[in-house]
Amino acid sequence: MTDILVARATQWGGAFSSKDARDAGVDRNGLQRLVAGEVAHRVAPRAYVLASAEARATTPEAKHALVARAVLRSFDGRVSASHHSALALHGLPFWNVDTEMVHVCRVSGRSSRVRGMLHIHESVPTTQLRVLTLSQAIVTSPALAVIGTAMVDGVEAGVVAADAALHRGKVNAEELADAVTSATGVPRVTDARLAVAMADPRCESPGESRTRLVLQTIPGAPRIRSQHRVRDALGREVARVDFLIGDRVVVEFDGKVKYGMDRRPEDALWAEKQREDSLRELGLVVVRIVWADLHRPEVIVQRVLAALRLAGGTSR
Repeated sequence: MTDILVARATQWGGAFSSKDARDAGVDRNGLQRLVAGEVAHRVAPRAYVLASAEARATTPEAKHALVARAVLRSFDGRVSASHHSALALHGLPFWNVDTEMVHVCRVSGRSSRVRGMLHIHESVPTTQLRVLTLSQAIVTSPALAVIGTAMVDGVEAGVVAADAALHRGKVNAEELADAVTSATGVPRVTDARLAVAMADPRCESPGESRTRLVLQTIPGAPRIRSQHRVRDALGREVARVDFLIGDRVVVEFDGKVKYGMDRRPEDALWAEKQREDSLRELGLVVVRIVWADLHRPEVIVQRVLAALRLAGGTSR
Protein backbone atom coordinates (compact mmCIF):
# COMPACT_ATOMS: atom_id res chain seq x y z
CA MET A 1 0.00 0.00 0.00
CA THR A 2 2.84 2.38 0.75
CA ASP A 3 4.12 1.89 -2.81
CA ILE A 4 0.76 3.07 -4.12
CA LEU A 5 0.89 6.15 -1.88
CA VAL A 6 4.45 7.01 -2.91
CA ALA A 7 3.56 6.61 -6.60
CA ARG A 8 0.53 8.87 -6.26
CA ALA A 9 2.45 11.47 -4.23
CA THR A 10 5.16 11.50 -6.90
CA GLN A 11 2.50 12.31 -9.50
CA TRP A 12 1.33 15.18 -7.29
CA GLY A 13 4.79 16.72 -7.15
CA GLY A 14 5.97 14.91 -4.02
CA ALA A 15 3.16 15.91 -1.66
CA PHE A 16 0.23 14.11 -0.07
CA SER A 17 -2.24 14.40 2.80
CA SER A 18 -3.35 12.04 5.56
CA LYS A 19 -6.56 11.54 3.54
CA ASP A 20 -4.49 10.59 0.50
CA ALA A 21 -2.72 8.02 2.70
CA ARG A 22 -6.02 6.51 3.85
CA ASP A 23 -7.30 6.41 0.27
CA ALA A 24 -4.16 4.45 -0.68
CA GLY A 25 -4.78 1.97 2.15
CA VAL A 26 -2.16 3.37 4.52
CA ASP A 27 -3.55 3.71 8.07
CA ARG A 28 -2.25 5.99 10.82
CA ASN A 29 0.31 3.43 11.99
CA GLY A 30 1.56 2.95 8.42
CA LEU A 31 1.87 6.71 7.99
CA GLN A 32 3.83 6.96 11.24
CA ARG A 33 6.18 4.25 9.98
CA LEU A 34 6.78 6.22 6.77
CA VAL A 35 7.72 9.27 8.83
CA ALA A 36 9.85 7.27 11.28
CA GLY A 37 11.67 5.69 8.36
CA GLU A 38 12.21 9.13 6.81
CA VAL A 39 10.39 8.17 3.65
CA ALA A 40 8.09 11.15 4.25
CA HIS A 41 8.07 14.25 6.44
CA ARG A 42 5.11 16.01 8.05
CA VAL A 43 5.22 19.71 7.11
CA ALA A 44 1.82 20.89 8.40
CA PRO A 45 -1.31 19.37 9.97
CA ARG A 46 -2.44 16.50 7.70
CA ALA A 47 0.22 17.54 5.14
CA TYR A 48 3.25 15.45 4.13
CA VAL A 49 6.05 15.48 1.56
CA LEU A 50 8.25 12.69 0.25
CA ALA A 51 11.83 12.89 1.51
CA SER A 52 13.06 12.23 -2.03
CA ALA A 53 11.14 15.26 -3.34
CA GLU A 54 12.42 17.37 -0.45
CA ALA A 55 16.01 16.45 -1.34
CA ARG A 56 15.48 17.61 -4.92
CA ALA A 57 14.04 20.98 -3.84
CA THR A 58 17.26 23.00 -3.77
CA THR A 59 15.95 26.58 -4.08
CA PRO A 60 13.75 28.54 -1.65
CA GLU A 61 11.02 28.64 -4.29
CA ALA A 62 11.13 24.88 -4.89
CA LYS A 63 11.08 24.11 -1.15
CA HIS A 64 8.17 26.46 -0.60
CA ALA A 65 6.26 25.05 -3.59
CA LEU A 66 6.60 21.53 -2.17
CA VAL A 67 5.18 22.56 1.21
CA ALA A 68 2.42 24.53 -0.49
CA ARG A 69 1.41 21.47 -2.53
CA ALA A 70 1.14 19.44 0.66
CA VAL A 71 -0.98 22.10 2.35
CA LEU A 72 -3.29 22.24 -0.69
CA ARG A 73 -3.66 18.44 -0.63
CA SER A 74 -4.61 18.63 3.07
CA PHE A 75 -7.53 20.95 2.23
CA ASP A 76 -8.81 18.61 -0.48
CA GLY A 77 -9.69 21.30 -3.02
CA ARG A 78 -11.20 23.84 -0.60
CA VAL A 79 -8.38 26.39 -1.01
CA SER A 80 -6.05 27.65 -3.72
CA ALA A 81 -2.44 28.78 -3.37
CA SER A 82 -2.06 32.57 -3.45
CA HIS A 83 0.47 35.38 -3.02
CA HIS A 84 4.10 34.19 -3.02
CA SER A 85 2.97 30.58 -2.56
CA ALA A 86 1.27 30.85 -5.96
CA LEU A 87 4.40 32.44 -7.41
CA ALA A 88 6.43 29.41 -6.35
CA LEU A 89 3.92 27.00 -7.88
CA HIS A 90 3.91 28.99 -11.12
CA GLY A 91 7.69 28.55 -11.24
CA LEU A 92 8.37 32.23 -10.61
CA PRO A 93 11.05 33.61 -8.26
CA PHE A 94 10.33 35.56 -5.12
CA TRP A 95 12.42 37.90 -3.02
CA ASN A 96 12.24 39.16 0.57
CA VAL A 97 9.18 37.12 1.47
CA ASP A 98 8.41 35.06 4.58
CA THR A 99 9.14 31.62 3.15
CA GLU A 100 7.79 29.94 6.28
CA MET A 101 4.31 31.36 5.67
CA VAL A 102 2.05 29.56 3.18
CA HIS A 103 -0.70 31.71 1.65
CA VAL A 104 -3.96 30.26 0.37
CA CYS A 105 -7.36 31.64 -0.67
CA ARG A 106 -10.65 29.96 0.07
CA VAL A 107 -12.34 28.65 -3.06
CA SER A 108 -15.54 30.06 -1.58
CA GLY A 109 -16.18 32.20 1.48
CA ARG A 110 -15.23 35.66 2.69
CA SER A 111 -13.49 35.03 6.04
CA SER A 112 -9.72 35.10 6.49
CA ARG A 113 -7.43 34.08 9.32
CA VAL A 114 -3.86 33.17 10.24
CA ARG A 115 -3.18 29.76 11.73
CA GLY A 116 0.47 29.21 12.56
CA MET A 117 2.41 29.11 9.30
CA LEU A 118 -0.78 29.28 7.23
CA HIS A 119 -2.55 32.47 6.12
CA ILE A 120 -6.03 31.75 4.77
CA HIS A 121 -7.44 34.62 2.71
CA GLU A 122 -10.97 35.17 1.48
CA SER A 123 -12.00 33.81 -1.90
CA VAL A 124 -11.18 35.40 -5.26
CA PRO A 125 -13.22 35.25 -8.50
CA THR A 126 -13.08 31.80 -10.09
CA THR A 127 -11.77 33.45 -13.28
CA GLN A 128 -8.57 34.13 -11.32
CA LEU A 129 -8.00 30.44 -10.46
CA ARG A 130 -5.84 27.98 -12.37
CA VAL A 131 -5.33 24.21 -12.04
CA LEU A 132 -1.76 23.02 -12.57
CA THR A 133 -1.89 19.91 -14.70
CA LEU A 134 0.84 17.77 -13.15
CA SER A 135 0.33 18.39 -9.43
CA GLN A 136 -3.44 19.08 -9.69
CA ALA A 137 -2.85 22.10 -7.44
CA ILE A 138 -5.30 25.00 -7.56
CA VAL A 139 -3.51 28.37 -7.67
CA THR A 140 -4.44 31.97 -8.25
CA SER A 141 -3.45 33.47 -11.61
CA PRO A 142 0.13 34.74 -12.04
CA ALA A 143 -1.19 38.32 -12.15
CA LEU A 144 -3.02 37.92 -8.85
CA ALA A 145 -0.01 36.19 -7.33
CA VAL A 146 2.19 39.15 -8.29
CA ILE A 147 -0.01 41.85 -6.83
CA GLY A 148 -0.78 39.74 -3.76
CA THR A 149 2.94 39.40 -3.13
CA ALA A 150 3.38 43.17 -3.39
CA MET A 151 0.52 43.80 -0.95
CA VAL A 152 1.82 41.32 1.64
CA ASP A 153 5.60 41.47 1.18
CA GLY A 154 6.19 44.98 -0.15
CA VAL A 155 7.03 46.90 -3.31
CA GLU A 156 10.48 45.37 -3.89
CA ALA A 157 9.07 41.84 -3.65
CA GLY A 158 6.29 42.85 -6.02
CA VAL A 159 8.68 44.35 -8.58
CA VAL A 160 10.87 41.22 -8.61
CA ALA A 161 7.77 39.07 -9.13
CA ALA A 162 6.29 41.35 -11.79
CA ASP A 163 9.56 41.58 -13.74
CA ALA A 164 9.91 37.79 -13.80
CA ALA A 165 6.28 37.15 -14.71
CA LEU A 166 6.41 39.66 -17.58
CA HIS A 167 9.81 38.53 -18.84
CA ARG A 168 8.76 34.86 -18.90
CA GLY A 169 5.45 35.59 -20.58
CA LYS A 170 3.35 34.42 -17.64
CA VAL A 171 1.41 37.70 -17.66
CA ASN A 172 1.10 40.85 -19.73
CA ALA A 173 0.85 44.46 -18.63
CA GLU A 174 -2.92 44.55 -19.17
CA GLU A 175 -3.48 41.54 -16.91
CA LEU A 176 -1.41 43.12 -14.14
CA ALA A 177 -3.29 46.41 -14.47
CA ASP A 178 -6.65 44.60 -14.35
CA ALA A 179 -5.59 42.67 -11.26
CA VAL A 180 -4.63 45.90 -9.49
CA THR A 181 -7.94 47.50 -10.45
CA SER A 182 -9.87 44.50 -9.11
CA ALA A 183 -8.06 44.89 -5.77
CA THR A 184 -9.07 48.54 -5.30
CA GLY A 185 -9.92 49.07 -1.64
CA VAL A 186 -7.84 46.11 -0.45
CA PRO A 187 -5.22 47.06 2.18
CA ARG A 188 -1.82 47.98 0.68
CA VAL A 189 -3.10 47.96 -2.88
CA THR A 190 -0.97 51.10 -3.31
CA ASP A 191 2.14 48.91 -2.99
CA ALA A 192 0.81 46.64 -5.73
CA ARG A 193 0.02 49.61 -7.97
CA LEU A 194 3.53 51.01 -7.48
CA ALA A 195 5.18 47.62 -8.13
CA VAL A 196 3.27 47.19 -11.39
CA ALA A 197 4.15 50.73 -12.49
CA MET A 198 7.84 50.07 -11.81
CA ALA A 199 7.97 46.66 -13.54
CA ASP A 200 10.36 46.08 -16.44
CA PRO A 201 9.93 42.93 -18.57
CA ARG A 202 13.48 43.26 -19.90
CA CYS A 203 15.06 42.35 -16.56
CA GLU A 204 16.07 38.70 -16.61
CA SER A 205 16.66 37.85 -12.94
CA PRO A 206 15.81 38.99 -9.40
CA GLY A 207 19.36 40.33 -9.12
CA GLU A 208 18.86 42.55 -12.15
CA SER A 209 15.48 43.73 -10.83
CA ARG A 210 16.98 44.66 -7.48
CA THR A 211 19.94 46.37 -9.16
CA ARG A 212 17.54 48.45 -11.27
CA LEU A 213 15.64 49.56 -8.17
CA VAL A 214 18.89 50.78 -6.62
CA LEU A 215 19.92 52.61 -9.79
CA GLN A 216 16.57 54.39 -9.89
CA THR A 217 17.35 55.99 -6.51
CA ILE A 218 20.46 57.77 -7.81
CA PRO A 219 19.77 61.52 -7.70
CA GLY A 220 20.02 63.23 -11.05
CA ALA A 221 21.04 60.07 -12.91
CA PRO A 222 20.57 60.10 -16.70
CA ARG A 223 18.21 57.72 -18.44
CA ILE A 224 18.55 54.04 -17.47
CA ARG A 225 18.04 51.43 -20.19
CA SER A 226 17.73 47.71 -19.41
CA GLN A 227 19.24 45.01 -21.63
CA HIS A 228 20.72 47.59 -23.99
CA ARG A 229 22.49 46.48 -27.16
CA VAL A 230 25.82 48.29 -27.50
CA ARG A 231 27.03 48.79 -31.07
CA ASP A 232 30.30 50.02 -32.54
CA ALA A 233 30.75 52.87 -35.04
CA LEU A 234 29.78 50.55 -37.91
CA GLY A 235 26.55 49.52 -36.21
CA ARG A 236 27.79 46.04 -35.28
CA GLU A 237 26.55 44.67 -31.97
CA VAL A 238 29.37 44.38 -29.43
CA ALA A 239 27.40 43.27 -26.39
CA ARG A 240 24.04 43.31 -24.70
CA VAL A 241 24.51 44.90 -21.28
CA ASP A 242 22.26 44.72 -18.26
CA PHE A 243 21.98 48.51 -17.91
CA LEU A 244 23.22 51.57 -19.77
CA ILE A 245 23.06 54.81 -17.80
CA GLY A 246 23.18 57.82 -20.04
CA ASP A 247 25.46 57.10 -23.00
CA ARG A 248 28.68 55.86 -21.44
CA VAL A 249 28.14 54.02 -18.12
CA VAL A 250 27.42 50.30 -18.19
CA VAL A 251 26.21 48.49 -15.08
CA GLU A 252 26.38 44.70 -15.07
CA PHE A 253 24.83 42.45 -12.43
CA ASP A 254 27.27 39.57 -12.08
CA GLY A 255 25.09 36.62 -11.08
CA LYS A 256 26.60 33.15 -11.47
CA VAL A 257 23.68 32.12 -13.66
CA LYS A 258 25.02 34.36 -16.44
CA TYR A 259 28.02 32.14 -17.05
CA GLY A 260 25.96 29.12 -18.06
CA MET A 261 26.46 25.45 -17.29
CA ASP A 262 27.85 24.46 -20.69
CA ARG A 263 31.18 26.26 -20.25
CA ARG A 264 34.14 25.76 -17.99
CA PRO A 265 34.40 28.58 -15.40
CA GLU A 266 37.77 29.71 -16.75
CA ASP A 267 36.39 29.89 -20.30
CA ALA A 268 33.39 31.91 -19.15
CA LEU A 269 35.56 34.33 -17.19
CA TRP A 270 37.91 34.81 -20.17
CA ALA A 271 34.98 35.48 -22.50
CA GLU A 272 33.54 37.97 -20.01
CA LYS A 273 36.90 39.77 -19.75
CA GLN A 274 37.12 40.08 -23.55
CA ARG A 275 33.57 41.39 -23.67
CA GLU A 276 34.32 43.98 -20.99
CA ASP A 277 37.53 45.05 -22.77
CA SER A 278 35.49 45.62 -25.94
CA LEU A 279 33.10 47.87 -24.03
CA ARG A 280 35.94 49.91 -22.58
CA GLU A 281 37.53 50.29 -26.02
CA LEU A 282 34.31 52.05 -27.06
CA GLY A 283 34.83 54.56 -24.25
CA LEU A 284 32.30 53.04 -21.88
CA VAL A 285 32.83 52.89 -18.11
CA VAL A 286 31.82 49.52 -16.65
CA VAL A 287 30.52 49.04 -13.10
CA ARG A 288 30.11 45.43 -12.01
CA ILE A 289 27.64 44.52 -9.25
CA VAL A 290 27.55 41.23 -7.30
CA TRP A 291 24.94 39.86 -4.91
CA ALA A 292 26.77 41.10 -1.81
CA ASP A 293 26.68 44.66 -3.14
CA LEU A 294 22.89 44.64 -3.13
CA HIS A 295 22.99 44.56 0.67
CA ARG A 296 24.86 47.89 0.56
CA PRO A 297 22.92 50.02 -1.94
CA GLU A 298 24.68 53.19 -0.84
CA VAL A 299 27.98 51.71 -2.09
CA ILE A 300 26.43 50.98 -5.49
CA VAL A 301 25.15 54.54 -5.70
CA GLN A 302 28.59 55.98 -4.94
CA ARG A 303 30.31 53.72 -7.48
CA VAL A 304 27.85 54.66 -10.22
CA LEU A 305 28.12 58.37 -9.40
CA ALA A 306 31.91 58.07 -9.66
CA ALA A 307 31.54 56.31 -13.02
CA LEU A 308 29.21 59.05 -14.27
CA ARG A 309 31.75 61.70 -13.29
CA LEU A 310 34.49 59.77 -15.07
CA ALA A 311 32.33 59.35 -18.17
CA GLY A 312 31.17 62.95 -18.20
CA GLY A 313 27.58 62.04 -17.24
CA THR A 314 26.17 62.60 -20.71
CA SER A 315 22.62 61.56 -21.46
CA ARG A 316 20.06 61.83 -24.18
